[in-house]
Amino acid sequence: MSARNRKSEHISFRINSCKSHEIESHFKETDLDFLRNLKSRVTISDYSRKLEERATTFEFWQENVLVALCAVYLDSFGNSAYVTNFSVISKLIGKRIGSDLMKRVISEVSNAGIESIKLEVEKQNTRAMEFYTKMGFFKYGENEKSIFLKLIIVNHAIKK
Repeated sequence: MSARNRKSEHISFRINSCKSHEIESHFKETDLDFLRNLKSRVTISDYSRKLEERATTFEFWQENVLVALCAVYLDSFGNSAYVTNFSVISKLIGKRIGSDLMKRVISEVSNAGIESIKLEVEKQNTRAMEFYTKMGFFKYGENEKSIFLKLIIVNHAIKK
């Protein structure tokens, strides 16, 4: 493999570096990968601005492209975090980018004193359920459309 090809495959980790237009571009690229398209649930430009302004974003970048994003709302009073978005561009799905990103998120929020991470998955999204279960999340509730998952960080050993 040439040096140029190795450079193009380099992925870097950043926190809170993306701007709303970069989040929006990422969502437009990943929208069809969601079980129920994101644009059918939110106005992507508004949601992107909200994430830039209010969420902590954990990001993987390949060159200047946002290739994976985990947006989290932190509740320092309740010592918990809520994952509002987790997305990886389709060409990198199955290459451990998602699990690597989630491990980084768990490590970073743990270092910030957060003791649990919660998220919501649509019931028919079996691929996401399998992923989060492998990451150590467990079901703590459900409603008609969704399953609510939680990860207790205090007792969670991160697999390297």
